[in-house]
Amino acid sequence: SGKSTLLRGLCGLLPPDAGRVLVHGRELQELRPAERARSLAWVPQQSALGARLTVEEVVAMGRFPHRGVRPGLGPDDRRVITAVLQRCDATDLARRELATLSGGERARVLIARALATEAPVLCLDEPTASLDVGHALDCYRLCRQLAAAGHAVIIVLHQLGHVRRHTDRCLLLDGGRVVCCESSATALDHARIAAVYGVRLQEGAAPDFERLDNAAAEGG
Repeated sequence: SGKSTLLRGLCGLLPPDAGRVLVHGRELQELRPAERARSLAWVPQQSALGARLTVEEVVAMGRFPHRGVRPGLGPDDRRVITAVLQRCDATDLARRELATLSGGERARVLIARALATEAPVLCLDEPTASLDVGHALDCYRLCRQLAAAGHAVIIVLHQLGHVRRHTDRCLLLDGGRVVCCESSATALDHARIAAVYGVRLQEGAAPDFERLDNAAAEGG
């Protein structure tokens, strides 16, 4: 349908064939690279990094837009790196090489690298595809926390149940065209799901999960 292509276009990784991409009212293509990186962070499905870098070094890449020509990491950089590693449950991975990690572990590291930029706009391309159930729920909870704090979080998903449960608005694509862009509660109704996917929506039919700490807090 073009979900990942659209996301890459929004991030400036692909030039648009038509139209414009605006970030805070400014043309994305007019921003300097460092300025764009401070405004918008991208989490790809897969990392193309081939060098023997540790997790800490990979996450530190997110601080480049803030460092300029200053060599090494300053106190603020180290504080942010420590905080985002902890937030993504990746502190124990800091000294390991990225190439040795599982797909789920890499996904958490890529999210941490994006958070290290402190960009107000976060674009994630199927970030939970390689995660186990617990870490997937943690990822959605983190996205909700970022949104509540004022970030714009744009996330590509193909699990319709996850879209309905965890997102506010839904841009539904079919064959490269926009079907609708509205509240997630109304975008994925019975008629649209049948028309786009050729399946019947069965409410409450799929198994569902929540974090044990949430259930305990609610008396479950």
